[in-house]
Amino acid sequence: MPKIDREKTQAAEFLDHRSYWNQNGHVYLHGKDVEIVRLRIYERDNGICQLRLPGCKGRADWEWGDLEHEQGGLGLKRCWCDHNLRWSCKPCHRKKDGRFPRSDRAERRQNA
Repeated sequence: MPKIDREKTQAAEFLDHRSYWNQNGHVYLHGKDVEIVRLRIYERDNGICQLRLPGCKGRADWEWGDLEHEQGGLGLKRCWCDHNLRWSCKPCHRKKDGRFPRSDRAERRQNA
């Protein structure tokens, strides 16, 4: 397992103390740092779902969209580098992963 690159992590001035760069050049984010990247990816992808699975409406505004990992799961493949992130609509994200994203699960608990 790659170790934390302490110099690069410190230079990044992350907002959340759990966020870090590893020595393989991948970033892993938490909390406020995720929010910053979510906005950047939303703007990069122009609020358009990048998955475009059957039934997709294409447009996924801020409230109806998700930040989605191309390579998800657990472990090192699930980095928060821009090359591994894309914008998707919630229905396509659910179809791809076969489950509700964390943002939906938290929202469903609040509304229960």
